[in-house]
Amino acid sequence: MIISHKNRYVFVEIPHTGSHSIAAELIQFYGGERILRKHANLTQFEAQASRDERAYFVFGTVRNPLDTAFTDYSKLQSDHRGQFTNPAMLMRNGGHVTEQHLLEFEFVNSQNGDFASFMRKFRNRTYHNWFLTGASRYQFVLRFENLASEFERLIATLGLELARPLPHVNSTKKKARNFEDVYPEDLRAFVVARYGPFLRKWGYDLPASWGGGVVPRLSLLKFWAVDSVAEIASRHMEIDQNNKLLARLKRILDSIT
Repeated sequence: MIISHKNRYVFVEIPHTGSHSIAAELIQFYGGERILRKHANLTQFEAQASRDERAYFVFGTVRNPLDTAFTDYSKLQSDHRGQFTNPAMLMRNGGHVTEQHLLEFEFVNSQNGDFASFMRKFRNRTYHNWFLTGASRYQFVLRFENLASEFERLIATLGLELARPLPHVNSTKKKARNFEDVYPEDLRAFVVARYGPFLRKWGYDLPASWGGGVVPRLSLLKFWAVDSVAEIASRHMEIDQNNKLLARLKRILDSIT
């Protein structure tokens, strides 16, 4: 998370949305400095912020989760930056790689799991990005798909002068194909039911190349229930992904989706 007391803003870094590039730019040119941990959410900032800091301009990023899912798979397949085979990167050793990540890495590499099998096995819940908890209180959300132009618009909104076009810093190897094309036809209904509600909330269309699709009402209802609980909770408590009680609540909510 990045804060600037001079320019009165807070940037919430959402994983896999180009946040690394933005954070580096904010620190170098726009008075930003790091607080909390990299992927802390808004509730964690609010829990320790002063009254004045809570009035800062808050912004974050969002990305089409269909693209994110394929990126996740590609990173597992290529052992991106050696993170899945480096013991220092394990969460139990102070890193960010969880036991779940290791299960997925083994499936993709040792069991030769293809993308469709990976999705059915590990992405079979109604999608909700828990890092975006509290996002209704953001004043600006940049779309990953148009990050450079969105960043220029953000800087103008903050009343600052653009120092330079946003450079692209972090990239994923072995991702040469358009993400829309890697979803086989027999997987698409499965994906629409689980990702469709999030896509609708954030204004993303289903891929035109898929010939459209209807999000099931039950999927919309499940997503609304989870999203509503997360929103209410975010206004009254700090949502820490490492909190055992909250992790248990998340598992319960996930189990019904």
